[in-house]
Amino acid sequence: MPPSAAQIFPFRIEVADEEIDDLLSRLARTRWAGDFANDGGQFGMPAARLRALVAYWLNGFDWRASEAELNALPHFRIELGGLPIHFIWIRSGRPEAVPLVLTHGWPWTFWDFNRLVPLLAGTFDLVVPSLPGFAFSTPLRRPGVGAPETADLWAELMSALGYARFGAVGSDWGAHVAANLAHAHADRLIGAYLTTCAIPGCRPPVAADFAENERADYERSRQRMRSARAHVLVNRDTPQTAAWALNDSPAGLLAMLVEKRLLWMGTDRDLEEVFPADFLLTTAAIYWFTGSTHSAARFYASSLRGAWTPRHARSPRLEAPIALGIFPDEPFLLPRATVEAHANLVRWQRFPRGGHYAPMEEPGPLAADINAFFHELTR
Repeated sequence: MPPSAAQIFPFRIEVADEEIDDLLSRLARTRWAGDFANDGGQFGMPAARLRALVAYWLNGFDWRASEAELNALPHFRIELGGLPIHFIWIRSGRPEAVPLVLTHGWPWTFWDFNRLVPLLAGTFDLVVPSLPGFAFSTPLRRPGVGAPETADLWAELMSALGYARFGAVGSDWGAHVAANLAHAHADRLIGAYLTTCAIPGCRPPVAADFAENERADYERSRQRMRSARAHVLVNRDTPQTAAWALNDSPAGLLAMLVEKRLLWMGTDRDLEEVFPADFLLTTAAIYWFTGSTHSAARFYASSLRGAWTPRHARSPRLEAPIALGIFPDEPFLLPRATVEAHANLVRWQRFPRGGHYAPMEEPGPLAADINAFFHELTR
């Protein structure tokens, strides 16, 4: 039985003064590593950039101002399957509005949709959850909660909110969740818009899979995936080992979070142009104050330890309509023919610029294409 509306509780982010004081104390006592011959970041996060961000975190960043900005959104929590789930719920006030669930990835938070949400609000009813084990969807009380299980939780969540049918938008792990919704809950899903080529059941592509006019996709993806493999292996195989360090050092946590932005964002912009310091530090603070580094990383182990298994006998294909937004600097790209073989692909939209963080990098063009996709499906 789906939970009743009575089990949905308003939620506010309220970090105790003592926790802020402890964070500032740890930042002030950062034990800096040596960092020679690494000005360009060829060995990882360079010292100059990290030191500047830590100095601002310590002396300029105002968590209370960020907390107030976050709390301006309507936050809620609900218990699903024994797990606390945090979500933002913005209703359009229009009875005919399509409900959309927007799902983030790692090392993202729900705040990665902060530029996209205002462009979709008013047209859609928006539900923006934190993945299980991330941010305020904590504590994670059991293992084995990956993308397929989260898709089931989201279907239950949307039932609890009164939505019989809904659409899904996803990036990074959120795209995997949306794709699993398109398979396991296709009867309820109006459509799924993905900014990452997350198609369950696909083997990793090789050069021969790409059409002649897609060879540039293959080369870009091959180059960019070199920077993505390391964290996938760590988070899949030994996430708890890294968590001991990241949960103890805010400077170390910040280095890891910012490095992933640098590696996977579009190559034609500077970091600060896309991700202002206040955004980066708000993201790091959310991970820090919730102590969710370890449980967020476990999402990899839960999703990747073992092959994806189809949920029903009809077909392993994604039966709900799928749209793919193709951003040129996205690390993981698939050939169109491969996607068409595994999914009900109805939209394949190429964008001229942007990388892995499309909702932050290209919110305007992305919002326009999401609107066009769901308009076509519901007109």
